[in-house]
Amino acid sequence: MLYIDVGNTLRGGLRTGIQRVVRSLSYELAVNAPSKTRLIAFDVAAGRYFALADPKLIQSAGGLSDIGREARVYFDFADFAHGDIFFEPDSSWTEPLNRGALFRRLKAQGVIVVVLNHDVIPIILPDVCHPNTLISFSETIADHLQYADYALATSAGVASDLGKVSERFLSRSMTMRVIKLGADFVPPGSGDDGDLFAARFPDLAPLRFLLSVGTIEPRKNHAILLEAFDRLEAKDAGLVIVGRKGWMADDTLAALTGHADFGKRVFWLTALDDQALLSLYRHAYASVLPSQYEGYGLPVVEALSQGCVTVASDAGSLSEVAAGHAVFFRRGDGEALHAILDRLYGDRDYYARLKASARSFRPTPWREAGRTVAAALADIGSGASHDFAAQLRQMVFLSVYPERLDLALQSARANLGFIDRIAVLTTPAAREAIAAVAARHFPKALVLTDDAVAGEKLPADHQARNTWLRKRLYAQDAIEANFLAADEDSLALRPLTRAYYQTDDVHTAYSFREDIGTWLAGSPTTTSFDRGMRNAWKLLAEAAYPASAYASHMPQIVNKSLANEIFDRFVISPDGPAYDEWSLYFNVAQQLHPRHFATKPYGALGWPMRPGDWLPEFEPMQPAFENYYPRNYQTAERGMFVGLDPLGDLEAKASRSRGALAGAVRAETKGSGAHSPGLLALIVTPEALKFVGSGTILAGMRNVRRVLLVNGSSDVTLTTGRLDMFVTEPRGTPVAGESVRLGEVCWIPLLPPDKPGLYAIRFFAALDSGARLEARGLLTVVADEERQ
Repeated sequence: MLYIDVGNTLRGGLRTGIQRVVRSLSYELAVNAPSKTRLIAFDVAAGRYFALADPKLIQSAGGLSDIGREARVYFDFADFAHGDIFFEPDSSWTEPLNRGALFRRLKAQGVIVVVLNHDVIPIILPDVCHPNTLISFSETIADHLQYADYALATSAGVASDLGKVSERFLSRSMTMRVIKLGADFVPPGSGDDGDLFAARFPDLAPLRFLLSVGTIEPRKNHAILLEAFDRLEAKDAGLVIVGRKGWMADDTLAALTGHADFGKRVFWLTALDDQALLSLYRHAYASVLPSQYEGYGLPVVEALSQGCVTVASDAGSLSEVAAGHAVFFRRGDGEALHAILDRLYGDRDYYARLKASARSFRPTPWREAGRTVAAALADIGSGASHDFAAQLRQMVFLSVYPERLDLALQSARANLGFIDRIAVLTTPAAREAIAAVAARHFPKALVLTDDAVAGEKLPADHQARNTWLRKRLYAQDAIEANFLAADEDSLALRPLTRAYYQTDDVHTAYSFREDIGTWLAGSPTTTSFDRGMRNAWKLLAEAAYPASAYASHMPQIVNKSLANEIFDRFVISPDGPAYDEWSLYFNVAQQLHPRHFATKPYGALGWPMRPGDWLPEFEPMQPAFENYYPRNYQTAERGMFVGLDPLGDLEAKASRSRGALAGAVRAETKGSGAHSPGLLALIVTPEALKFVGSGTILAGMRNVRRVLLVNGSSDVTLTTGRLDMFVTEPRGTPVAGESVRLGEVCWIPLLPPDKPGLYAIRFFAALDSGARLEARGLLTVVADEERQ
């Protein structure tokens, strides 16, 4: 269902400018798809939305008071459903319902939020706006930038401005589609209106008058037009300004109404109906729009559509929408404007050429504009342009280690029969070796280098670099519509068909954690991966998207155009934050196109490298891949897969992984026999350390226990400094230790001793404040009875 919020237009009862756009577009959208479209408004008194029983009311009703109870169909927020589109084309910064709260609620229900942006004038030209508008508009545009899934822009210029504002304030862009507005506001029966013009505007008949349409306010710059008009030598020149009184307009209105020829050659008209305005356009000598900025400039399009010679400033999108049929002067240049007007009245050939050009202008009818907007909204809702059904056959790697890529490609050849082509991104230094390995398994392999794909400037942070490289790589022409994205350490361990990832137009994504916010790995030192996970979680939460973890360390299917759309929105610079690109892509993708995605638990052994490093929320069921760590095959590192084949032995690897995971779970959450794991925590304040320990610890350094760090300060300020932890035997011999930076980690890993017994744990902190603190406690280590 498409919901179009027209409440602000109905609340104000206006029919010009943005309100004309809202009434015209929403009418076309609703009458062409009445069963799938609802025109809605928020009833403040009732605290509910209602839909117009007859969508034609958007044209006939002046305001909300014209829409009686019988014409309102009330509904609840619960009626908004997953996959619905909420379209906001209105000037909603004066709406009573807070947009941020509204959008968060809608997105929590799976609704796609689309806004129509007319301009960002209060942000880029605050001096011409009323202070109240600055506040309300800024709040609303901030909500649009933060929460809207898509923005439709009325021109390419508006899209550019909106993108710059978003990057400036949020360090992200917007996913935008540029549309065209209509201009056919011709009322029924409005053919030759000579008699009407003579009757309505008798004082204008003898004049070759200039027409300027727009609210009297600083941005419209009527003052410069009045000055240029006063310098014209043509005695039959006239000036008609049509528009209501706006804000900060006293000086302009005083000059206008106090003009010596006011009511004779200079006129100010308000509250005209469309028939009267149309008649003015048709009989005007020329239309002039001297604005300091226009997001679209509907008066230019309307004037040209009636064959009216049109003069305008070069501000904003005016030259774009006029499409070469108007004459322009530099914004604010009164001399240039006067020169153009003087020539219009004095050079008949010049005027005739402009008149012919205006008559050849072909505006976009509102019906066609409605169809283009409907098509854009339909594509947004369906995702049809992303071609999710395109056959998956390409695998795309990031690789710098030839020996690891060799293993990955061997496993792909053996078990991923649906992959018949690969692309590899590597460094210039590794290119030759990588190309040799790739060609050995895929003779037509494409090997690209990061300097050619992403430029010489790459982020120093590992996770940020990978995110930026994938963004730039996925935009390359050689990357296919759907592909399998992988790292060089992804080994396929059993035969898979394409259906593991793709069934018709549905893509299966593999997640290893429901909420990234619960991720606590990264001790003793926070890693680049951890920072990327945390940043992705914050970003997704700020934009009101789900935040499951998809960095499952196994190949994942990616749709090229959708990935480019998402990365172009959120990853705009190599200097930006590090993100987990997998979670960023899949969470946004599934919110926008739920019909095309399914999520399953991940199936990768070796993630975590050693169960106990961190506890998975669920055990990888029916593992199909291995996240290859050479250390897992080395005895010296107590590797979990020592003696096994990296490209085989799936059953043995799965068995060892299950056993190790079960032991880690017992060690941290369930204990062994009659023993309870209890709690280990260190409370840290600027004045003292306090260790809290209870229960028992299972022997065996394959387990990892966490000593939680608790901020014990009376405020939220974190205590910073260096903290060292030691576990010692009763005689004082150290058996384990860690050193961490306070304020950068939230827990310390404790590798339990191999033998049962009573051990001491000691903490030493050297704080940045200069303080030296100590704490100690006892650890009871018991045998793992379930392993004996």
